[in-house]
Amino acid sequence: FHRFSPDGKALFFVQYNDDPSLPVKLMRLDLSADVPPVLVSTLPRGLIGYNEEAFGVRGFTWSGNDTLVFMTEKPYEVVRLNATNGIEVARLPITFDTPLQPNEVLCELAPNRIMFAVNYYNERGFNQDLYWIDPTTAENGRVLANAPYGMLFGSDQLAFTRGATLYT
Repeated sequence: FHRFSPDGKALFFVQYNDDPSLPVKLMRLDLSADVPPVLVSTLPRGLIGYNEEAFGVRGFTWSGNDTLVFMTEKPYEVVRLNATNGIEVARLPITFDTPLQPNEVLCELAPNRIMFAVNYYNERGFNQDLYWIDPTTAENGRVLANAPYGMLFGSDQLAFTRGATLYT
């Protein structure tokens, strides 16, 4: 799993170990220099997901220019890390009005508004929606129902999928 820095000068990625009991490594590759990737931090595997091939690896995204946002396994929490040194800035419990499972951290919609995908079951069966969360308060709400994946393009264009169709 990887994300470019907001300025596009670095690529942050997660390096998995063969041993699932070991933490994962958060790495930074400086794209403006010919240097190997450097370790930012080691993270518990539950913060990012179980393995890079697994469906539903939650991942992370940027919040501003210096913070990475993650979501944990149960109990669900939103976690902010300093992108320079990997030190945890804050960890807040997430509560939902209905039983939801955070699936993937997608992108920053606006300052302190992160979009993520959720899974849940109801009378219609298995469902997936897009939600937003404020990583500083854990306040959250639905962005779009019946859309398992979405991404913001530019500052105001949301692309999302429903079934095999891509909408913008």
